[in-house]
Amino acid sequence: MNSRENFHKAFLARHYPSFVDEEFIYRVFKEILYNVTQKVNVEFGEIPNPNMILNYIVEEYLYVFETLEEDYREKLVQDSNFQRNFVRSISDKVIFNEFLYYRARPMISKYHPSITSIKFYLNFILQQFTVLVPQDNYAHLMIDVLRKIFLSCSGITTLLVEGFETEAFSTWRTLHETECIAKILYTYPYLDKTYLRHIEYNRAFRDQISDKEVQQKIIDEIKNLMHQHDLKSKDMKKYIEYGWVYAIENVEKLFPEIKLNFRNGIERIAGLSQYAKIYEMSSEIAHSSPLLIYSNKQYFFQITLICLYETFLRCEEIFISLLRNWNVVPEGFENMRKDRILELETILKKEQMKFQKL
Repeated sequence: MNSRENFHKAFLARHYPSFVDEEFIYRVFKEILYNVTQKVNVEFGEIPNPNMILNYIVEEYLYVFETLEEDYREKLVQDSNFQRNFVRSISDKVIFNEFLYYRARPMISKYHPSITSIKFYLNFILQQFTVLVPQDNYAHLMIDVLRKIFLSCSGITTLLVEGFETEAFSTWRTLHETECIAKILYTYPYLDKTYLRHIEYNRAFRDQISDKEVQQKIIDEIKNLMHQHDLKSKDMKKYIEYGWVYAIENVEKLFPEIKLNFRNGIERIAGLSQYAKIYEMSSEIAHSSPLLIYSNKQYFFQITLICLYETFLRCEEIFISLLRNWNVVPEGFENMRKDRILELETILKKEQMKFQKL
């Protein structure tokens, strides 16, 4: 079987949209594969992956052609200038994106146990979300919040192994905010309706509701609730973002100094004020202060890794507790979890000791 026949079988197996012209794809594939192979074989002693090149070609083709009329598509695939430019563009992208891309100097390898251990358990947990079926609105909300938390944890590990320590630290800031929300909703499950209503308030505030009469009624509702708490119109944005905590029973007695912000509101109610200074430092990074430009890679790597582990372990505890409450703990999960948690706690203690020596 010749190479053209092999290509045809591979092309059919991918089930591309009908407007993808196989003959054009094959012509440019041969040219690009030759161009890239000549370049990287000489400079890097490597042979490019044909599947990777085909992916580049088809994705580019789909992006360019999907909105065009059929007649214009046919003209383009026969246009030698278009083909020449297409080949040159893809060849350059493959060479620079796959072989000459800039690599930041990471502080850790993707194969290091402190990365592989948490990634393994994260992937295992995220798989559970594919089969979890929420039985009520509260379960639906908590599943959505926790899924976002664990996805953010996974994203931070990727940033760390790519050498983007400050970016990972900034991402932890958002993760910490989401964790605090999850902790409050877990502690006060009756808040779910109020929390979801405040999401609707935000849509109305940002003029995202198509029915303007309904939108105005929501705005009026917000103003009425703000009046009950002696809030001014200038406080509307803060009330929408944080005011849902007012629905906590006896909130003013439980938290007499509560304010409509994160540090003195959400974070304090969640019982995680010990992270206030770290959160403030992460905020400086997020807002491009000199701390971002002249950052110490080792320091921000270490503090991010520790904060990641601590946040993950607390959120994992909420997750397993909810699964138990809902009687949906997968078979064998508890035994596997016991070993994984012990491993992660051991790694965390070791990383904390390293950080103290910095």
